Amino acid sequence: MGALSGHWWTLAPHVRGLLAGATGHAGVAGHEATVTVEDPSRGAVPLRCVWYPADSDAVVVVVHGLGGSAHSVYMNRAVRACAQAGVSCLLVSLRGAALDGVDFYHAGLWSDLEVVLRSTLLARAQRRLLLGYSLGGHLALGLAAHRPELVDACVAVCSPLDLDAGATALDTLRPAIYRRHVLDGLKQMYRATAATGTAPTSSATVSEVTTVRAFDALTIVPRFGFDSVEHYYASASVGPLLSSLATPSMYVQAIHDPMVPPRSTDPSLATASPALTVVRVDRGGHVGFPASFRLDAHEGPALSHAPSGLEAQCVGWLLARHAASPSP
Repeated sequence: MGALSGHWWTLAPHVRGLLAGATGHAGVAGHEATVTVEDPSRGAVPLRCVWYPADSDAVVVVVHGLGGSAHSVYMNRAVRACAQAGVSCLLVSLRGAALDGVDFYHAGLWSDLEVVLRSTLLARAQRRLLLGYSLGGHLALGLAAHRPELVDACVAVCSPLDLDAGATALDTLRPAIYRRHVLDGLKQMYRATAATGTAPTSSATVSEVTTVRAFDALTIVPRFGFDSVEHYYASASVGPLLSSLATPSMYVQAIHDPMVPPRSTDPSLATASPALTVVRVDRGGHVGFPASFRLDAHEGPALSHAPSGLEAQCVGWLLARHAASPSP
């Protein structure tokens, strides 16, 4: 039942969100915004964002997962949670995720998020909080580890920590529906870049790949100058940085997550510093959890002021953690 429940909680919240039209962020007013990154080889690279300002000194910057964008279903849940808490929310589409063809991202580009946090868009924010889903959580933790002065608190949900182990888990997963879904999003982004004539490998060649490792080897490795896919995974993984993490952070792990299984993350979590609170959840899948989710039901902190639900509890934790002492 455990494995089956992981699949259920991965798929059911996503399907319900699509049926409800969640990708439009209905009911919460926001507007498109752009933050520009200066890339040494591409020049000005825009990051397409959606900005939901509130009368608050805090802003939650939300980062999507592999193959997603600012308009992914789970991002809408974060918008609603921030609105409930009365804090500003900025949804970030990583480079190329908006299908503008300017470039594409990789798992170690935490420096793009640094540009977001230093941008004029967040100039008035006194508390900068990060919430990242899946690969977005990997990037959020990377920024928190490298630039602790910029990040007041961070939450990563179902995030890979060792990229080699994560790719192996995803590429050997059965059924292959999840891998195909992720690769479909990545290939669509890559096609948009290839159409501008700036891609390192032909779109036709990339369209034939059936594993994440093969995709990375043909796209990220030549584009960003890594020696090999193994070099990319080793140098970009956030896992080795967790032992020295100083930013108050939380990692939410679904123990039946079919896409990022605990066997791929537990070795990294075992060496993490006390700054990282780990919450292990039995009823949940990949970035999908029951509406009744509460952290204290999983040996996490009690947040009586925050509504139930993963996003509401995570936003409540971010706000409470920054208000408390730096140690968890």
